[in-house]
Amino acid sequence: MLAGGAAAAVRAFVGGESTPPPNPLPPLVLAGVGALCKLFATALAVRRERTFSVAAETELRVRLFRGGLEALRRGEISAERLAAMLVEEPRLLVAEAYLPRLLLPRRLAALIPLLLVGGAFFPRAVPLAMLPVAMLVGVVALFRRVVRRRAEDAAIVRNNRLEATLDRARHALLFAAYGRTSEAEQAFRKDGDRLAAAEGGVDAIAAALSGANEFLAIVVVAVFAGVAGGAAVRGLLPALVPFVLAYRPIKELAETRLDLARGRLRAERLQPWLSGAAALATPVDDAISSAQDALILEDIRPAHGRFSPVSGGIPFGRVVALCGPTGIGKSSLFAQLLGFAPGVGRVSYGARRAPPAAVFAWMPQDGAVFAGSTAENLFDEMWPTALPRPEGLTLETAIGAGGRALSGGERQWIAFARAVASRAPVLLLDEPTAAMDPVAEQAFVGVVAALRGTRTIVLITHRAATAAVADEVWNLQVEPENRGDALLDGGG
Repeated sequence: MLAGGAAAAVRAFVGGESTPPPNPLPPLVLAGVGALCKLFATALAVRRERTFSVAAETELRVRLFRGGLEALRRGEISAERLAAMLVEEPRLLVAEAYLPRLLLPRRLAALIPLLLVGGAFFPRAVPLAMLPVAMLVGVVALFRRVVRRRAEDAAIVRNNRLEATLDRARHALLFAAYGRTSEAEQAFRKDGDRLAAAEGGVDAIAAALSGANEFLAIVVVAVFAGVAGGAAVRGLLPALVPFVLAYRPIKELAETRLDLARGRLRAERLQPWLSGAAALATPVDDAISSAQDALILEDIRPAHGRFSPVSGGIPFGRVVALCGPTGIGKSSLFAQLLGFAPGVGRVSYGARRAPPAAVFAWMPQDGAVFAGSTAENLFDEMWPTALPRPEGLTLETAIGAGGRALSGGERQWIAFARAVASRAPVLLLDEPTAAMDPVAEQAFVGVVAALRGTRTIVLITHRAATAAVADEVWNLQVEPENRGDALLDGGG
């Protein structure tokens, strides 16, 4: 029948036998029904696809978080590399390794119109197709208006959750330093659940709108062929419609094999980082917080440090300032103490050889804050009474991703409050006043002076006013063979 229709159309074009062409209405009607079936099947497939892919991305991020911290401790990757991996690699791996499999139902759904067009040549199928077409033609326009608004709302939710998730990933070391890796993993999963719901809704709506457009296009073609088309046009339609409907599904199915190959390569590259389990620190317990021991450093130097090994003892309650040229490795020394970087030497805290990272509370150089409330940024501790609180900031204040609504000084006050609130006996403060104005710096110096005797404080600074509060100033000396490198390199 299909070949006969095409042959009749060709004969009409070339002036041959004037056999009446077959009626194009049945294949067009069923093509429309097929488009509607594809619309709903694709929307369901997309929702499932996004839900599973976000869940997979969340689980990969948690596993990379664990394995990456172990690799960081062994010196196999840098902190910057770990942060970049947590932000980007799970999404890329899911896109290249998981999605091709999840896309198969969607791509198979695209064949539904083609399969139904074959039934256009069976007269009994026509009455079944007429009713849904008549009902849905008038509903499609309203449907588009309603779902577009929902898509906009869902997109806002999706963007907010994704931003919060990636913000926590960027601050992975912060959670590890405070023994809050389990909270970070729970936050990844919680945000992942919300993100899955939001992304599934947005993509399902987009797929439905695409299907609605396809249905309307078929309706327009059918009306045009019935009203304005000549015999030749109506004769060619039964032959052309199947090819038009089949082109995209066949093309996408052919691409699936290449997608799976790319995904396998990325999965193999990430495999070494997906097996970690242990956290580097645990929350501070009473035994640690009440210990008032000396911090002993014996020939300490991080693997990438460019200074002579450091030795010395810091009695409990003393304030020590670490000074030295930019790029010498002062921040790397803190990373070694926290277990984030390899190095030589030995660290003791009282009788504790290789003391747990929970002995230390760390204030990163950038005054790290993450998406959440002020209380969440303090790991649900209260704001320390010894610290002034930035104006307008409460424990319930919502802090956006990266703390963009806060000034650099406000971020540093929050990071300082987090360290003080932790109850860890030793505070490691990296450039704590770098973003503060002179008035705020003096307030900070006053707080550190008030804490003297209750905490051991080691701070890195290039500011004379901040270093002046210290009981001792340790000037790290550049080894002669590293002098040029230290001047060229950035960071503490």
